[in-house]
Amino acid sequence: MRCMARAQPVTRWLLGALLSGVVVMGTGVLAAPAAASILPASHLPAAGLPASNAAAEAARAVTSFRRSMRAELTGYLTRYGPRLSAAERARVDGVINRSDSHLNQVARHTRAAAQWEGRGDRSRALRQATAAATAAERAYQQAELGIAELTPILEPKLGLFEGLDAQAALTTRMRDYRTLVDQIRAVPGQLR
Repeated sequence: MRCMARAQPVTRWLLGALLSGVVVMGTGVLAAPAAASILPASHLPAAGLPASNAAAEAARAVTSFRRSMRAELTGYLTRYGPRLSAAERARVDGVINRSDSHLNQVARHTRAAAQWEGRGDRSRALRQATAAATAAERAYQQAELGIAELTPILEPKLGLFEGLDAQAALTTRMRDYRTLVDQIRAVPGQLR
């Protein structure tokens, strides 16, 4: 019974990995915290956006976060996917796809805000930045719901040591995800 109680942190971490990406593709090695995805514009790829505005920085951070998340999830599924039944795998894939779809909405709105800001249309930039902030909050909430949905699936599949490492990593990753959401939510105030 004690072993099962300790396995729950493992599950929460792996769920966090599913929803926010923490495992380096195909290795099972923990990646650096997601703060690396929330870098200033000078450290992120150009992505065709102006480098001098808050909306562009947020757009780059979202794009980088989403890209790294997708790559890391692929690695996670390579390592842990065989432990899942076909039905469980389908459910996990559904949660991953929903999470990616929510982040895609955030990315679209942040890119649009950056483009409008770059063109000098602050009114349209503000509308898009506000939509991005709303979408980012929704994406984060959906990630939390996804963790709750998948906990019963993954909990019995993981070992004790995987769980111990997992809890700390999940806490860090979700905190970093929250930082990204807060960065996006700050953009409308900077456009006013």
